[in-house]
Amino acid sequence: QAMRTRSSRTRRCSPKCSASRAAAAATLNGWLHTGDVGTTDADGYVRLRGRLAERIVVVGDVWYPRDVEEAMHSHPAVRQCALVGVADRALGQRPVAYVTLHEAMDVDGATLLASAASTLGRDLSAVLVKLVDELPMTPTGKIAKADLAARAAAELVSS
Repeated sequence: QAMRTRSSRTRRCSPKCSASRAAAAATLNGWLHTGDVGTTDADGYVRLRGRLAERIVVVGDVWYPRDVEEAMHSHPAVRQCALVGVADRALGQRPVAYVTLHEAMDVDGATLLASAASTLGRDLSAVLVKLVDELPMTPTGKIAKADLAARAAAELVSS
């Protein structure tokens, strides 16, 4: 029979210990780190730009999906929009916009991009627009961006 030594045992952390470690990481240096990114204006109002984990870096330029999604939503034909980033050798990340349209509305991706680009005042030529019938949703009713990112990665690899 082999004898187990103290060094071969793994140390387990109780749920309370795990929670306190997570809390310590989230409250580093007295700040609560939620993963949200925002700006503060001169009057002290905070404007959320998006989540740090969702940001897309295109040729060194940081994009927040919310900015592009809101610009796309300004077009009257758009019902829903979600922007995700997919790894791309040339760009770093390729932004892919999944868009659903209102019934009886017909518009192409180029028209939506032109409208959004004029709203944002930036070049959106790197964005690949996919018009779809519906977007995947989470049980809480939010757009399942992780599913869309996986779908976009699979579609770009196969094309």
